[in-house]
Amino acid sequence: MRSGKDAALYGAELRRVMRFLGISDGNMAEGSMRCDVNVSVRPKGQEAFGTKVEVKNMNSFSNMQKAIEFEIDRQVSLIRAGRGAEVVQETRLWDEGRQETTSMRKKEGLADY
Repeated sequence: MRSGKDAALYGAELRRVMRFLGISDGNMAEGSMRCDVNVSVRPKGQEAFGTKVEVKNMNSFSNMQKAIEFEIDRQVSLIRAGRGAEVVQETRLWDEGRQETTSMRKKEGLADY
């Protein structure tokens, strides 16, 4: 996926299928469906992705889209400012009130996922 909109549309379609099959009501606000996302950016033409950042605490597809867009902008801004080393492998939380992601914990290895 290439954007927050793509992820939100995919999530909404997945919820539609779950509701159709009677698996779940897919209510994110009540916690019957949860979605975490991983965001990694790379320059055009580069094959390898950059550092992966996980984002949690999104209670709607609208917030999912906003969180992804914020995180993409945050990573790109740091890289363009020559501060790409500040994009570290970590878990960040979406703060709906502040409309931004905040660091929750750093990730050391696969066991942290």
